[in-house]
Amino acid sequence: WSWRDFRTLVFEPDAELPKATRIAFTLSPQRIHSAQGFVLREPFVTAVQTPGLSLLSATQIGFDGDDRAILELRFSDNVLPADVMKAITLAAPDQKTIKCALYGEPDGAIIRVVTDSIQALQKNQRDFALTLKLPPGLAGTSGPLGLSGAIEQSVPITTALVATELLADPISRGDASLRLRFNNDIDV
Repeated sequence: WSWRDFRTLVFEPDAELPKATRIAFTLSPQRIHSAQGFVLREPFVTAVQTPGLSLLSATQIGFDGDDRAILELRFSDNVLPADVMKAITLAAPDQKTIKCALYGEPDGAIIRVVTDSIQALQKNQRDFALTLKLPPGLAGTSGPLGLSGAIEQSVPITTALVATELLADPISRGDASLRLRFNNDIDV
């Protein structure tokens, strides 16, 4: 604990605060008094909450065959693939549920899924969207607090080549980089 000024007491932990966690705080009246000698009448009791899990992005990253889309979900914390697979719901443009399975190796906060056959792709429909749903409560591995609300998000699917995101890697001794990602493999 340190005093930033005469009215602000600051706690700076040695390590990061735990993610997705409610932290209770109580200040006893006997522990502090003003310059004029005034004391707290009662304990100051409050809580703060570090952010819970959030879905950062959901994008198409390719195809498996001609009629199965590969989607990548990026979360704000590492997630257990089994938990995501229990929670995820995908719907086609006609609102019919589309099953999906894990695709490749999970990478902590990144989960990739491959859909079952999508009728719109079988009919050569080039551009449409799937609806992704995740219920509240899905939690990351760093803390008990999960998604605060249900997520319902449109995930564009296209057979056209599309740049999907630009990521900046932190500057580290002159090794900064930008990574441009696409929805399909590029012929390099």
